[in-house]
Amino acid sequence: MQELCKNKAKLLAFFLSFVVLLIIPFSIAQPPFQQISGNDGLLIEYPSVEYLKLNQHFRIDINVLNTSGTIMTDTSTSCVFHLKNSSGDHLLKDNMSYDGEFHYTINKTFLSEIGVKPYQIKCNTSNYGGIAAGTFEVTSTGTATDEQAAKQNSFNKIWVLGIILFISLFFIWLAATYEDSWSAVFAGFLIVYVGLNIAINGVGDFNTQLTNAFSVILIGFGVYIGFKGIEGTGFGENFGGKNE
Repeated sequence: MQELCKNKAKLLAFFLSFVVLLIIPFSIAQPPFQQISGNDGLLIEYPSVEYLKLNQHFRIDINVLNTSGTIMTDTSTSCVFHLKNSSGDHLLKDNMSYDGEFHYTINKTFLSEIGVKPYQIKCNTSNYGGIAAGTFEVTSTGTATDEQAAKQNSFNKIWVLGIILFISLFFIWLAATYEDSWSAVFAGFLIVYVGLNIAINGVGDFNTQLTNAFSVILIGFGVYIGFKGIEGTGFGENFGGKNE
């Protein structure tokens, strides 16, 4: 019975690890479309855009759907686009055009200053309504600045390495509970990988001395766990069990 539980736990651990590693790229990626639903029934779908280029027109296209998934047209629905400045003052408020889908072109005169521009999209029928809101950031290139990109990359890296460490802790628990040496080896490998990654690449703007010290601790601990697993002895005793 214990051996069966051990095998099931190992299988579950590897399956969860695979699933987590598989979804990491999707969890940190910008979704291609945003969907925002109004409380009273309309759903507004439009491409996800964070950055707009300075002094360049920008066209935004949206689809509006009701609760049954039917795409609405201008025969029954009207939409209004609002753009504000960073102080919350209205820059423009205008009806959106329709030619198979609702759209609005923001004139470049409203995108002549670098900064954040809040926007709203409000759609209504005679019975339903919906609203979508967010922000654009106007930059000189229409993409994230080097500083913004670096911060986002640092956040993504911390997120991924944190998930890997969490997985390694799960395998340590598995090794200690079921006295499984291979789980210890795998946990040690993951911890050493995280430590080496931090030592070689650093973590954004974090203090170099601090990250170096943390990486050394991780590498040392990972090597210890890994060797205990390779030896096949001592691991269970150190964590409350005993290998036979």
